[in-house]
Amino acid sequence: MLGAICERAQLWKRAEQFYLEYIRRTEAGEDKSQLPDTGYLRLGMTKLLSGNQQEALIWLHKVERGDKYVPARVKEAEILASMGRINESCTVLKSIRATSKKQRGEILGACAELLVHARRHAEATATMEMVFADDPDNTDAMLRASYYYEQADQFEKAVPLLKRYIKLRPEDPQGYNSLGYMWADRGINLEQSEKLIARAMKLSQNQNPAVIDSLGWVEYRLGKLAQAEKHLRTATKMSTDKEIAMHLAQVLFARGKAAEAKKILDKILESDPDNPDAKSMLKSNGF
Repeated sequence: MLGAICERAQLWKRAEQFYLEYIRRTEAGEDKSQLPDTGYLRLGMTKLLSGNQQEALIWLHKVERGDKYVPARVKEAEILASMGRINESCTVLKSIRATSKKQRGEILGACAELLVHARRHAEATATMEMVFADDPDNTDAMLRASYYYEQADQFEKAVPLLKRYIKLRPEDPQGYNSLGYMWADRGINLEQSEKLIARAMKLSQNQNPAVIDSLGWVEYRLGKLAQAEKHLRTATKMSTDKEIAMHLAQVLFARGKAAEAKKILDKILESDPDNPDAKSMLKSNGF
């Protein structure tokens, strides 16, 4: 297609002319071997690449048939989300005619992710419940929804999901680690938490820094400070995750190593000056 050549050369106006001619011919039935939807998609993308989001949305929304339907709808939703129009983006995603339960779950999951980023956690969990209505054993959705429930202060709904995940995927360390950490972070069921995380450690062959962090954190909660420090130091060597670093700082404060703990938090604040957790920890420890 000549339009594609012009598009690659960033000759937007020329590309638009070719795509409009393609659309005219296919809509008029002059070329029955092709669908106009391909032209709608390419013209929409050309409008987007040339900086005209609003017109891009108009053309992308016209795509209704063929293998371009889902990509066009997803792109339409992405553009709306980038414009801050989250409700409209989710409406588009939820309206997509999915070809399988798996695809439907992925699409609804994308909508839930947008809602989470907008701090609309309750709506995100409600969206994930639509996934389970269609596909009760969707383990990927279980893991994601458990996190959303936790963020929405619906911890009691996250626990059965993670237990179900563990039952369905007993060799996957993520389920054990997620539930174990969730309990440890709340300071509840600590002995059970330690067992779950130990199982996750074994399944991940002691190589996953997130799991090692969880182990260090539950040990801290249990008062096993020397072991907690050892494991958290290992985790920080394997990962640059700020939460792991802050866990180590918390343990160091508890062990009377305030200078080193402060150094860790100061480093976090260098790259993230407004980090509320790092600021709060420093303040609560007299800095």
